Amino acid sequence: MSMASEVEAEQNLEKTENDEGETRADTGPYRWKVHLLRAQPVWKTAIFVLVLLGALVFAFVVFLSWVVVAIFAIVFFLTFEDYIFPLRFEIGPGGVSVKGALLYRRVMKWADIRRCAVNEKGVLCSPFEKPSRLDGIRGAFMRFGPLNCEEVISNVRRFRDAAHAA
Repeated sequence: MSMASEVEAEQNLEKTENDEGETRADTGPYRWKVHLLRAQPVWKTAIFVLVLLGALVFAFVVFLSWVVVAIFAIVFFLTFEDYIFPLRFEIGPGGVSVKGALLYRRVMKWADIRRCAVNEKGVLCSPFEKPSRLDGIRGAFMRFGPLNCEEVISNVRRFRDAAHAA
């Protein structure tokens, strides 16, 4: 499966009229998903699976209980949820959201976002004006897909500017 097919981005376009009666294209939320496990080379995925299986076998050998193995597997999947399952991202007029497949969910309104920092992997939307150790906990990291770096940055700027102008 190619990297291009890993990112599914969609943008809802609607026609609206401005104050002068001109029809223009207005955009709805920008959505995409990123699957980190599929983006890795096959050998890294194989090592990941072997480590998981080795840890489960080790847990069974030490505790001699399938219940402990099941609990360990559940904790493992919840811990690595954002790596194993796809992450869904949305940037819209109301704010940004990051959703995992199981428990992970982060939604932030534009009024709560004070700083947006761009790095090589994505855009961090933070409730703090200055960099903080709590950015990873309280902020929302909008991870780039392999082909949508510019779209993510431009949509964050566009929706943030529109929200702060209102």
